[in-house]
Amino acid sequence: MHISYDRIVADPVPELTRFGRFTGIPEAEAWAARVADRVDAGRTGASAALSPAQTEELHRACEPGMRRLAAFVGEPPPAG
Repeated sequence: MHISYDRIVADPVPELTRFGRFTGIPEAEAWAARVADRVDAGRTGASAALSPAQTEELHRACEPGMRRLAAFVGEPPPAG
């Protein structure tokens, strides 16, 4: 599953609902409606300001969590 913060900011409830269903959150649409106001639109585009080295560091830092999430939902681990 690909998640884009810019898409979440643009239309939070459908995007969060999609995430909720993907992760198995019960009543994903109701959950998304409850949490949508927590989306901070002021952070859009922040990743574009990262240097290539910072982007690589961020990807490495997220890799363990991405692997665990993939295993949790029964998908192959991300490449990389």
